[in-house]
Formats: sequence, structure tokens, C-alpha cells
Amino acid sequence: MPHQMREECVRLPKIYDWVLTTSYSRSRLPVPEPFFTQLKNCLQSGMAISVSCLPPDDPCTCAPIRCHLHAPLHRTFHIVGGQRVPIAVARFIVEATVSVLFFADGDLLFELPVPLALEEQAAISLPPPLDLENISCRIAAAECRADSALLSQMGFIEIDAFACLEMVVEAQAVLQVMGRHCTPRSDSIPVPPRKLPLSCTPFRLPPNCPRLTAP
Repeated sequence: MPHQMREECVRLPKIYDWVLTTSYSRSRLPVPEPFFTQLKNCLQSGMAISVSCLPPDDPCTCAPIRCHLHAPLHRTFHIVGGQRVPIAVARFIVEATVSVLFFADGDLLFELPVPLALEEQAAISLPPPLDLENISCRIAAAECRADSALLSQMGFIEIDAFACLEMVVEAQAVLQVMGRHCTPRSDSIPVPPRKLPLSCTPFRLPPNCPRLTAP
């Protein structure tokens, strides 16, 4: 007999806010010795120097990238439709390592890992008693660009790093819904017969093997 519809309570994750934002940073990196000496020798010989950057989420890199919150939260209110809505200004730190590739006449000279730190603030909906533990952050996409305009005169390269951050405020919630209890279905899907391997033989006790007997 089918179950009747009635009020049921379920517990499931509830999303209170879901924000997508971007973060950007520009950093100036000195090329360490002996790499800079190698670059100067290439420049003096008339070779063309070019620089490219692999973002931290590139499949050719194995460097970790992570996003984490920096406490404390700054709680305030935002007026939405004439009502005060509790929000929190969260500070996010993105730590990543990008790979900068140096080329001379199109041939790879060397590769330098460059650690980067990007900082971004975002206002998110965070009603009490939700706190830092209810906020998660991940890197949705990342990109970097390297500029070698200052390389020959000052020995620096400039790196522009971009990151797309996805922030979710989530917590367990108990909801009351209309539903009916589920019952397991019958085993009605046919299964092909299992085939034994050709080398399969019935199990036999080896000679002189003691047999267990009931007392």
C-alpha cells in the first residue's frame, strides 16, 4: 500500500550566500644570479629574450594553490528592501606559486617558481550564529602575465596575477516538507549469468589433511 503524503522533517546543507569575485595583484621580481648573468650574455649576443607565465592551475605545474580566510570578520548591516540584513566583510588570502619561463630566440633557458599572495575583501551574507567555519573559498580560475620591459635595464620582471574566487556560506538546516516514505524497489533488473574461468576446479582437500569433526 503506498504511503500517504504528510509533513516530514529533513536536514540538508543550506546555502546562505554564494559570491564570485576577482582578485588582482602586480609584483616586481628580481631575477637571481646566475640566471641574470645568463640572460645578459644572451642579450649581448643579440638573442631575443621573451618571458611567459604559467598560472598556478595550469596542468603543467604541480605547485599548490589555496584560498583561506583571514580572521577576524567585520560584521555590519546592509539595507535591502528597507530591511537591515546582517553581513560580514571577509578578508581572503590566496597563496599560489606561478612558473615564469624565460626563452632566448624561442628556446627555453630556465624556469623560475614565483610565490604570490593575493588579498581580497568581500561582503557576504552571514546571519548569526554562522561564523568563519561556515565560509568556504576556492579558486575557480587563475591567470598570470609576465612583462620583461625592465629586464635589460634593472634585472626585474613584472608579474600580473588574476584569480577568480568562489565563496560559499553554508550550514546544516532542518526543513519541513511534504512527502511520503520511500520503499525499496523490487530486484527486477536482469543480471547476466556469471561465467567461471576455464581453470576453475572444485575445491578438494590435499592428501593427509585433517578434517574437523563435531565433538
